[in-house]
Amino acid sequence: MVDVAKYPFLTHRSGSDNLYYKRSVPTELRAPGRPKQVWKSLGTPDRKKAQRAYAAKHAEIELLFDEWRTTDNRPVAKADIVKI
Repeated sequence: MVDVAKYPFLTHRSGSDNLYYKRSVPTELRAPGRPKQVWKSLGTPDRKKAQRAYAAKHAEIELLFDEWRTTDNRPVAKADIVKI
């Protein structure tokens, strides 16, 4: 039996044989132009191979979320302010 708790974001996608990493974007990181969910192919329909690729994909998504947190917390530069 596969321990689902170890791979909570592992799923199938309609129209594809491959397994995917699917994760909702945390509410505090949602912004115009950003997706509400992140889907990344694990490049294989084989569950064992997908589980081996899972950790790297999880780390990739965590880095993306960290980049968004950094961007969102960056102070606005004077050049970015538009006078009306």
